[in-house]
Amino acid sequence: MPPLFNMLYNYEKMKAKEKQLIRERAYFSYLLTSLSNIIKWRYPASLSDAAERYMERYLHISASFCCNVPKSEDEPIYICEAPSRAGTLDMFGDGEEVTGITRNGINITGKVDKDIVICYNNSDRIEDLDLVRYADAFSQVDKAIMANVRWTILAPVLCTKDDRTTKAIEQLVDDMLDGKLKCITSEDVLDALNGGRGDGVYSIDITHPERIKNVQYQSELYDVLLRRFFNKYGLNIQNTSKHAQATTDEVHGLDSVAWVLVLDMLKERQRFCDKMNELTGRDDWGVEFNEPWKSEYERFMIRQVQADVEDEQSLETGSLEGEVNNG
Repeated sequence: MPPLFNMLYNYEKMKAKEKQLIRERAYFSYLLTSLSNIIKWRYPASLSDAAERYMERYLHISASFCCNVPKSEDEPIYICEAPSRAGTLDMFGDGEEVTGITRNGINITGKVDKDIVICYNNSDRIEDLDLVRYADAFSQVDKAIMANVRWTILAPVLCTKDDRTTKAIEQLVDDMLDGKLKCITSEDVLDALNGGRGDGVYSIDITHPERIKNVQYQSELYDVLLRRFFNKYGLNIQNTSKHAQATTDEVHGLDSVAWVLVLDMLKERQRFCDKMNELTGRDDWGVEFNEPWKSEYERFMIRQVQADVEDEQSLETGSLEGEVNNG
């Protein structure tokens, strides 16, 4: 069977808890891929093309990685996830020695910012905990939406007193779902349906069609979560909610806040690249925003300049009006 069919078949056979883990992992992967593409790296050609992918994932998941400073062009560069700092402590309690190990078991040790340079994800030196938090929130919203959808498609349960009537009605329902027009050919079944024998056929209603309206609000909650996540990481997605109209100032009001975290992330990566270039005497390392964030940041800076000009003009106009009134 094709891989996609196997995946769907296995998913349908999973327990509810296993399906929840799949949903969380899918969102975690989506969010991690998004964050790993905020910043674009330049690094020595001796490293593989996969280096950028692993460096960013190390930073977002483990908060740091380190590289040895090659003493010659022939010495390989090793990238180690989550290095340990030990040895003599500086005034802030950071060890001046560092030890790292690659995923294939190669150890590197040395002095910080002399033999080895550490790159941190942000100035707090912590991983992106939002990946797990938002992945869980998105999966919970998905689960709630599907629960409401299922409650709206369940049919009323028909109740009968004998097997013959039950089988006849089941066949009628199956044929109707297939688009076939059917007639009742059994008097016993007809009597049961009409209540001619006194027992009749009745139904219990376990559907709740009104719950479908909840899907609208849960979908809006999904959009709110998505906006909050990307707003925190530099993309101030415009609010599309129809509950209120937003002015241009309100739409861009969070722009400055949205850039606090990603600029901090960029600064830590730049510090690493500057130190590597300084110690190697080359210019092999560099970072910059990737295209979506780069374009958005340029628009943000243009809006800031325009706002400054408007503020200056407003102040000048106010001063002139004050002078005229005083005169």
